[in-house]
Amino acid sequence: MKRTAYIGFILGLAAITALVVWQGAGEVGRALAELGAGVLLFLPVYAVFLAVGAVSWRLLFEPGHAPGFGPAWLAIWIGPSINTLLPVGTLGGEVVKARVLTHYGIGAHQAGGSVVADTTVQALSLVLWGMIGAAVLAWVSADGKLGAITLGAMLVFGAGVVTFLLLQRAGALGGIARTVGRWTGRDSSKAVAVLVEFDGHLRQIYQRPGRVFWATAIRLASRVVMVTEVWLAAALMGHPISPWEALMIRSLSSAVRGATFFVPNGLGVQEGAYMMLGAVIGLPPGFSLSMSLAVRARELIASVPGLLAWQHIEGRKLRQLLADTKSEGDGG
Repeated sequence: MKRTAYIGFILGLAAITALVVWQGAGEVGRALAELGAGVLLFLPVYAVFLAVGAVSWRLLFEPGHAPGFGPAWLAIWIGPSINTLLPVGTLGGEVVKARVLTHYGIGAHQAGGSVVADTTVQALSLVLWGMIGAAVLAWVSADGKLGAITLGAMLVFGAGVVTFLLLQRAGALGGIARTVGRWTGRDSSKAVAVLVEFDGHLRQIYQRPGRVFWATAIRLASRVVMVTEVWLAAALMGHPISPWEALMIRSLSSAVRGATFFVPNGLGVQEGAYMMLGAVIGLPPGFSLSMSLAVRARELIASVPGLLAWQHIEGRKLRQLLADTKSEGDGG
């Protein structure tokens, strides 16, 4: 899996490089130069996006046992930072999100279950977001068939997400663990017990459907916030577009990137989506590529301190463990 992630990371970078060369490095560079320090304006937008996401995530914990807003915001910032800077695939950042919460007193099973449920909530909101984008595409495009095809693709994607949710709610993970345990004669093993307990925490989340519904709605609202980033990028680079056009580009490019989660950070995928969607509203391919790269620039700027924050948290935990070990040794 690690080797596959590295290969995908390298291929993604190669795809972006090829697109830049194809569209002309000079044209892309000029558009990004127009943006300049304006990319820093994206950071407050992203901070709001993370804050709304943290509110959504906290709803998936048992009432009264959710992490504080600060730790949740920190974890939800660090997770995507890992995905942006390291070739770990989308799931790598989700694992780190759960680990960060364990450093703030949340049990491993509760943290892990909430992350799996949050991943499902993100996917559900992404399906709804993609459908909204498909409707806008049908409205702004002269070719109504394109919007219909896009909507059909989102419905297929949505069916897969709903199936995944139903399997979680039915306790599929625990059932699989017990079945494998019986086949191998290790049905009472610690590993099976851990998976069954984890499955129990996950099922409890879905026994609160109202909170799952609101978590999904709030996640969808956080995606709307990020439309501002695309709208600002186009305006600052000298080719303003309407908020509806920005919404269409952001929603459908996010949907394509989400559907290709196995590609590390959507490298190359996002750029291709921006170019195709930009063409629908008459944007030059080179300019659309520049908008995507502007978003990438914000991701890098926001992710470097996120990665450093993670290292600080892990380092603090390690120092504490070493200090406790030394104290026990001195006491002995």
